[in-house]
Amino acid sequence: CLRDSPGTDTDPRTGLVSAVRDAALLLVESGTATLGDVVAELESHDWPVFRRLVLFVLDSHGQDAAELIGAHLSDPAAIGDFNVYREFIALARHHCQSMATRDQQRLLALIGKGPDTSEWARRHQEQTGQPLSEAMIRDRVSRWQRDRFAAVEPILTPEWRARYQG
Repeated sequence: CLRDSPGTDTDPRTGLVSAVRDAALLLVESGTATLGDVVAELESHDWPVFRRLVLFVLDSHGQDAAELIGAHLSDPAAIGDFNVYREFIALARHHCQSMATRDQQRLLALIGKGPDTSEWARRHQEQTGQPLSEAMIRDRVSRWQRDRFAAVEPILTPEWRARYQG
């Protein structure tokens, strides 16, 4: 977890992630680097943990990052990346209202469109030997959308609110 207290885990990987997280936050907080510079450096590494760190750092310093937050929350790759689910939802919950209207609209459209279900179907087939039923797909898509709509509830228009609550 990206929010663990220092010294609570002996796994070297966790310690390394915590050190990178803390260094990224310190660079921004001390003014040694801009939030944009830190995000760009983290994004230059294409591992899921770095994508998680980007969203975490943006969430931690969201008051100064409306444009960066808008770009990340309205990114189709980010909203569909199960590796960053927790950080994506936290960032959306805490900062969706600070995004530009066009980014809010893109985010709502992405949620409305729903996730790409092909990976779910492939994994299910691989694990069970059975195809994923249409009912199971609808249920998973509905839960996926519910979680994201709940996170951005403050920016739901009446139309989106009716869809979310319906």
